[in-house]
Amino acid sequence: MPDKSQNVLLVLIRNALWRSTEALPDADWDVVEKYAQDQGVLWIAYLGAKALKQSSCSLQMIPKERLKNWRSALYTSAFYNDQINGVQMHLIQWMAENKVRAAILKGTSCSRYCPFPEARPLGDIDVLVDRECVNAVGEYLESRGYTKSQHEHGFHVGYYGTEATVEVHYAGTSIPNSAGGRAVAEEMAHFLDDTQMACIGKMTFPVLSDAHQALMLLLHMERHMVDSGIGLRQLCDWTVFVNGTVGVTWKKDILELLNRCGLLVYAKVLTKACVLFLGLDATKVEWCLDTDDELARAMMEDVFRGGSMGVADTEGMGSLFTDRAHMGDGRQTKLKGLLGRLTRLAYQHFPYTQRYKILLPVFWIYIPMRYLVRSLVGIRPKKRILAVYREADQRQKLFKALRLYEVNDDRTFLK
Repeated sequence: MPDKSQNVLLVLIRNALWRSTEALPDADWDVVEKYAQDQGVLWIAYLGAKALKQSSCSLQMIPKERLKNWRSALYTSAFYNDQINGVQMHLIQWMAENKVRAAILKGTSCSRYCPFPEARPLGDIDVLVDRECVNAVGEYLESRGYTKSQHEHGFHVGYYGTEATVEVHYAGTSIPNSAGGRAVAEEMAHFLDDTQMACIGKMTFPVLSDAHQALMLLLHMERHMVDSGIGLRQLCDWTVFVNGTVGVTWKKDILELLNRCGLLVYAKVLTKACVLFLGLDATKVEWCLDTDDELARAMMEDVFRGGSMGVADTEGMGSLFTDRAHMGDGRQTKLKGLLGRLTRLAYQHFPYTQRYKILLPVFWIYIPMRYLVRSLVGIRPKKRILAVYREADQRQKLFKALRLYEVNDDRTFLK
């Protein structure tokens, strides 16, 4: 269960998302602000506090200096978003003129569902194009001063500029080799066959269909959750997406797709957590209400533990016994998960190990030792080895309960 300060932050988020005026309990505002920073939601906290100005609830309990910090986060986000959106608009215009099929992933494709789209922080510009168009888009970006990344991702090419980072995707994301993973791959191959136009203010841009947007959001959250963790910002994105697409025939168009890809249980648990903690209207999502409350609470605990995009677990030790490559294939064990996880971390932090695999056993030992040394010298928060083991074991049990990428032929949810 969330602690007192976490609950205060959740109240602020609910006030912001639904423009409600839920009263704030007293709190340790140092701790509340730290949670909000870790979760990347200081800007939402400010909007949630601002909503109280329209009610009889007093804001005097929140120190003025805190509110100034939160407001500054909001303004900084809005300023940076203008810069990102300018780059995105030029890129979209060029792709349209050159007949490049495209869709914006994440970023503004999520912002459009928010009650305050201009304020949601944007990171990289992620754009999906046909594989044969990747080089052409890259050449255009390089002509505008962008530098191509030398890091290999397997599903996108990165370009770094002074105003923004652009990731040119030729696949949505990495996926495991299982029945569910193969179903995802088949679906991703048709992402650009079924796009639609969206708008925020005067800016229009191509996005995925609602069903494919749901799949992409879940894939993105799952990858980050397993690698290091997701945060409240990502859960807010899912909340407003679900709320904003209630007119869509979810059972036929979306839930059936997620079931085929082995992500239905994950979607139900996330959505139940949004109902319990973020104020999502339960009457709009009856398809998730049979989910165990305890599993939804375990998910929320994992969200607070991970922070925004896993900032609280940058070494990935919280998923030490989980390897995404074998999710859903029934062959995941602690030992296989451990070695698979350490191998992925080696590939991520030491790319040359992908070419010289004979070095992998060295890094299976080095990576945990590096984590231990960094903890001892204060580079990372000190955490006992036993605590790391318990956290990794707890997360493995959660992932097992989510049945990620396990295909289920049970279609009772469609009734």
